[in-house]
Amino acid sequence: MLLKSELRRGLILLFAGLVPGPVTLPLIIGGIQLTSPGSSWYYAVVGLILLGTASLLALHRIEALWLFAAAIVGTTIWGCGRSDSISGRWFRVWHPSWS
Repeated sequence: MLLKSELRRGLILLFAGLVPGPVTLPLIIGGIQLTSPGSSWYYAVVGLILLGTASLLALHRIEALWLFAAAIVGTTIWGCGRSDSISGRWFRVWHPSWS
């Protein structure tokens, strides 16, 4: 019974790693096309991070969770810096090039 459970878990992790892989390719390619002088590299970088997360998931590596968590934290910081909210103004005080 334990072997069947481990096999199911392995298949789920493999599926969770293989499906997002091709989905992130347009994000990477589109992100690279969007990068121009003065433009953001965010989409290309996040696409690569998500591709790395998918690869690590397919290999059953726990580092996938840390990489995904780094993407979430980075996205939050980037979003706050780009917004017009109070936190966006706060980030621009500390990092003036984000204006």
